[in-house]
Amino acid sequence: MRRALIILISAISFSTSEAQLLAGENKYEGEIIVSENYNLDLKQLVHQWVIQEYDAINDIKTVFESQKGEYLIHSAFDVNTLGSSKTIFAGNIFYSVSLRVKDNKVHYLINNFKHYTSSTSYGSGGALSETKPQCKTCLLSTKNWTFIKVDANLKVNSLIKDLQEHIGHNAIVDELKHY
Repeated sequence: MRRALIILISAISFSTSEAQLLAGENKYEGEIIVSENYNLDLKQLVHQWVIQEYDAINDIKTVFESQKGEYLIHSAFDVNTLGSSKTIFAGNIFYSVSLRVKDNKVHYLINNFKHYTSSTSYGSGGALSETKPQCKTCLLSTKNWTFIKVDANLKVNSLIKDLQEHIGHNAIVDELKHY
């Protein structure tokens, strides 16, 4: 029953951020509020999640951690776009994650999304908040730019869901807020 409640709350909260990158927004922000009845070390839970999520050998990352339960992470993930008959690799999306643990809350901010590729077929599109790719002589069509944004949006929502589930697996989450 408790797990079903957490999943239901998670599903409701994602509807507000589903298409943020398509709408030109360049950030995802929210809080996970955990009941004060649980004696949890939220700093430790967030630390475990950061290690789990950003510990891949090939992951491009920089993690700054403070003793106060604050993290600033710079990382990247692969994105795809449409080819003639299948999806193809379209480069990387570089982004930042800020996590702050205070009281019974985990505040997250994921932002600064920028597309980069070394491919000669496509150019680097730049900030995902732009309606059109910013490369001057690239072959990146508006359709492919939109597809890259959709792929990035799915990956960011998956990242948020992983964080929520990691925290929620250990406690009942009182509330999930997206700003």
